[in-house]
Amino acid sequence: MVSTVEPHPFHATILLELHPGGAGLKEALDILDDLSAGENEVDVLNESGPKILQIRMPRETAREAVLRLTESGFTNLKAIDPRPAR
Repeated sequence: MVSTVEPHPFHATILLELHPGGAGLKEALDILDDLSAGENEVDVLNESGPKILQIRMPRETAREAVLRLTESGFTNLKAIDPRPAR
């Protein structure tokens, strides 16, 4: 998927790989918007081949987002908690 991702200091990060013919970008964004309306930051990391989305969202909603995405057929994803406070 992606070899290195730095944890965000405040938000959880979800890396989501989208394959042609699988669950789509609109469906993923609808799920995420339903959980934390407008609080998500979404970047496309890879345009060629399977699209890889980097989603930053409040930590409190990340676990539920992973569960809902997985239940909806998004199976290639990774979640990273925010960087611990020092």
